[in-house]
Amino acid sequence: KSDIVDLAYFNWAIAAYSINLSGDAEDIVEKLARHYHNSTVTPRALYVAGEERMRRGDASGSVRYYKEVLNEYPHSHEASLSLFALQDALAELNRIPEALAVADTFVQNNLDNPIIPMVLLRAGEFKMKMHDAYGATANFQKFLANYPANPARPRAELLLAQSELESGDTTIALAQIDTVVSKYDSLDVAAQAYLERARVEVKRKQFDKSAMDFQIAFGDKYYSSDASPEAMFEYAEMLAGEKQVDSAITGFSNLAIRYPIEASIVARSEIRSGELLASERKWDDSRNAFGIVIRAHPKDLYGGAATVRIGETLLREASWLRAADTFAYAKDNLPLSSESEFRAMLGLAKADSHLGRNTEAIRKLKALLAMRAV
Repeated sequence: KSDIVDLAYFNWAIAAYSINLSGDAEDIVEKLARHYHNSTVTPRALYVAGEERMRRGDASGSVRYYKEVLNEYPHSHEASLSLFALQDALAELNRIPEALAVADTFVQNNLDNPIIPMVLLRAGEFKMKMHDAYGATANFQKFLANYPANPARPRAELLLAQSELESGDTTIALAQIDTVVSKYDSLDVAAQAYLERARVEVKRKQFDKSAMDFQIAFGDKYYSSDASPEAMFEYAEMLAGEKQVDSAITGFSNLAIRYPIEASIVARSEIRSGELLASERKWDDSRNAFGIVIRAHPKDLYGGAATVRIGETLLREASWLRAADTFAYAKDNLPLSSESEFRAMLGLAKADSHLGRNTEAIRKLKALLAMRAV
């Protein structure tokens, strides 16, 4: 019976995915789509296939599965899931206008679908990514006007403030931020609102006011919010910019105490702490901070950046050979961002020069000039 066989195929596909037989799983999904088009498990299988493609980093491959769900099964439960997943995949592929067009088409064909408010809200967020602040503002205002009781209203009010900031309407944006803070003080959106206001105050050089808002944003009340670690990091950066180096180092260190080092923002924080310690010529303390990052991120960009910076401290201590070895190790064995690669090459050239390896130093400097020219 089809209601048994189709479910058996679906379970077979799930089992194949679970043991990394993705090709076999997709063959089964294709068979379901061809021979069991009317089955309720077929859109589910197509959605899972798209998710598995995304999990493997193949956003392009996921698109066709999500589109098939939307085109063939627009009234299924998986249609709404596929719409949002498709938009995320297209955004990852830098095809944001297409992500917006997909949403528009869905809305036109499904006016009574209960996810329409969230489609409208997400469309505003995608317009923000396209730097269409005025278009985003219009979306958020429409959402707030049409869906006053929607549970996403607090986030929509925050997004409205952010879009107004991006459009340059700072006075209106600050008034909207005040609204968010007063209406939703117990929610995490308030932490983000405090952070947004602190950023404006930093730009205006109102450092006393910004310090207060940063501290509220990362206070215990909003410990679990996404804004809290960002606020701690930016507060420490503000202190560093104001030449309050010891306080900035303490700020970065506090972030690393509060949150796990595996988090990218904590790795960045430890790197900044190490840089500031190096600026104070506290070489061992500086290398200890970089070492914390390396141990937690031995094979990623943060570990690479920290290793390069250890090389720079050795260079400043005139430990030319150790510096050269450190830069070479980072360059040959670790993933490096373009900035870290440039710093490693420059450090190698300096070390080579001090070691009398002038030919090598000149070759590396020419390579650096070529990189910058590109």
